Amino acid sequence: MAIVFYDEKGKVGLIHKKPEKLSKERRSRGIEVLDIPQPQQQEGKKAVLYYDKVNGLYYKYVDIPKTKEELLEEKVSQLENYILSSEGVI
Repeated sequence: MAIVFYDEKGKVGLIHKKPEKLSKERRSRGIEVLDIPQPQQQEGKKAVLYYDKVNGLYYKYVDIPKTKEELLEEKVSQLENYILSSEGVI
C-alpha cells in the first residue's frame, strides 16, 4: 500500500510507500492506493502520473523535448538531403 499526494490538477507529486510512518494529518492529505500502475513505454514520450476520483491513477504521455544534439542531427540530415536532391542524386 502507498499514499499518493497530488495537486489541484490531479498531477501526482509524491508517492509515499511507508504510510505508517506519516502522521494521521499528513496521511489525510493524500489517498491510499494498493498499487501503482506501470507506465507504457512510448518513444519520445514521458509518462506523468495523475489521479482523479473517477479514473483513479492513470498516465498522461507528454512529448519529451528534443536535445540540442537531436535538433542538430535533424538539421544536418535535412541539409544533406537538400544538397543531394539539388545535385540530382535523390
